[in-house]
Amino acid sequence: MEAPAIFKRNGLYYLLASACTGWEPNAARCAISDSIFGPWLEWENLREGTNPDRGFRPEKTFVAQSTYVFPVAGNPDTFIAMFDIWNPENAIDGRYVWLPVTFNKNNEFSIRWHDRWNMSV
Repeated sequence: MEAPAIFKRNGLYYLLASACTGWEPNAARCAISDSIFGPWLEWENLREGTNPDRGFRPEKTFVAQSTYVFPVAGNPDTFIAMFDIWNPENAIDGRYVWLPVTFNKNNEFSIRWHDRWNMSV
């Protein structure tokens, strides 16, 4: 895996990362652990929606790669995932996408595409 973004919520560690495919988009990899040292339990790519700029769906992580997941100060249990959008034809023209992170009853997280969103999401 590459581009690891590790964060902690309610005593659990979360990993969002990418497969190693160079410039080719791929599905993100997700895992959870009680300890930063593992063992880590992976689960299916839990993303929804489509990046309208390039038409990539969640199975290609919206043509983006994980960079960082940060907790929102003053909003407990609120996290935002940050992704790089690479442009192999013009590497200097890289972009970023910030998307809200949600959690299910099994403590797995999900990231859904939003063209626009605010903290109420």
